[in-house]
Amino acid sequence: MTGKRALSLFMITLFLFLSGCDRKENYEKPLKAVRITRVTMQGGGDTSRYSASIIPCRQVILAFRVGGYVEEIRKGPPGSGNRLIQEGNTVLSNNVLARIRETEYAARVNQARAGLSEASSSLSKAREDLMRAENLFRENSLTRADYDGIQTRFEVAGSQVQRAKAFLEEAETALRDCSLKAPMDGVILKRLIEIGSLAGPGSPAFVLADISSVKAVFGVPDVVMENLTVGSPQEITTEVFPGETFKGKITSISPSADPMNRVFEVEISVPNDTKHLRTGMITSLEMDTAKTAPSRPAIPLNAIVRPRNDPSGYAVFVIEKQGNAAIATLRIVRPGNILGNQVAIQEGLKEGEEIVTAGAPLLIDGEKVKIIP
Repeated sequence: MTGKRALSLFMITLFLFLSGCDRKENYEKPLKAVRITRVTMQGGGDTSRYSASIIPCRQVILAFRVGGYVEEIRKGPPGSGNRLIQEGNTVLSNNVLARIRETEYAARVNQARAGLSEASSSLSKAREDLMRAENLFRENSLTRADYDGIQTRFEVAGSQVQRAKAFLEEAETALRDCSLKAPMDGVILKRLIEIGSLAGPGSPAFVLADISSVKAVFGVPDVVMENLTVGSPQEITTEVFPGETFKGKITSISPSADPMNRVFEVEISVPNDTKHLRTGMITSLEMDTAKTAPSRPAIPLNAIVRPRNDPSGYAVFVIEKQGNAAIATLRIVRPGNILGNQVAIQEGLKEGEEIVTAGAPLLIDGEKVKIIP
């Protein structure tokens, strides 16, 4: 009985094995789900909004011409107590901002003055000797060689006086340069020294900016560039002063695009008598693209991906139909101006094409996808 049972189990196992060998594997990898949208045209009659950064019309770095220990820094404006001049304080042209220790330079001036006095005395004696020599030479009481020697000593004494004057002038200039003065009216942007610190010749001490007029700097794509002209009026606004408009003119347009973002830098000069606009502020401006740019294909920002073989490039996945299958094909594009939550495409897409918006970063070029609403 046991043998018959074992034989039955063996036959059942063999049957199951043979049945499994005949079965085929029909498993297929599920398709990635994506959402798509159609490419539309935008621009032509819209107003584009740009952000601009405020920079001073002039900015200089102030440094001592001579080196030494900082002995004095100007006090701040009235009401600041004993506080030294700080970032944001206003200064007037020719104000002394700081001084370095003058002892060494004053000693050099005294030394140079003493040298000039000695050289002047030598010149006076050499002049008297020359006058006597001229009289003796006319009376044939002095040889030509002796006369020439006296005349040479006079000329050397004159050269020594000129050299001593130059040394004195240089020493006096160095003494004056111990005081660092503001070359213009402006605002202190940075103070880089402290009392007691050692300032080397040429080392920066202050950054001073003239903000009586400022520049609003922003970038535009090439389609806008061709219709911008220097001298055109332009208004800017800022959220810091809602409802207030600042009027200016376009004063500079870059002749070449930035190699990284492919935009052209534009500067607007704006009078700033009220000092409301400050360095580093972000302002806004609007331009009528009906005058500056034609209609362009526009797509959502989340449709843009980076190609795997070009991390600095831009691409989208375009849906192509092959029978009932939807294929996501990678296509390189050249983006342009930002239009709200969309971006204009200058090259690579046509109106009406279908592109992937949700799920694009997970796709591979040529992959079949499942389109969901």
